[in-house]
Amino acid sequence: MRKILAALGTVGLAVALGPAVPAQASAADAKAWSCPSNSVCFYSGTGGQGQRCAWPARTDDKDWKGGDVQCSWASYLPNVRSVRVMPNSMGSVTYFSRAGYSNRVGCTDGGADGSKSTFFEAKVILSHKTSSSACQI
Repeated sequence: MRKILAALGTVGLAVALGPAVPAQASAADAKAWSCPSNSVCFYSGTGGQGQRCAWPARTDDKDWKGGDVQCSWASYLPNVRSVRVMPNSMGSVTYFSRAGYSNRVGCTDGGADGSKSTFFEAKVILSHKTSSSACQI
């Protein structure tokens, strides 16, 4: 009887907690260039508009689609159109078109008022890495 109650307790706990799912990067539609302090934000629209995924300062993400933190609207199609690096958050952020920090497509330095970059063409970005130093050419 104790084994049955223990098994039912375990099943009840699993049902109450639900299945384990990866965390989502802070994804939301944003006002133009809206980005939390000490964060890096990527946007689906030009000029910091559209959907936004935000990561806290000095948080690298090697796989936006399958890692521990995911950006729900990122895909293998070009859909990232702008980035903002908020003040005091980091020296720079380098972004890559493939998971695992592969195929560098750009870098944006942090700035006193938060650096902003709009891309001429939409980019595929599936990972990013922060640095305490400026972008390297």
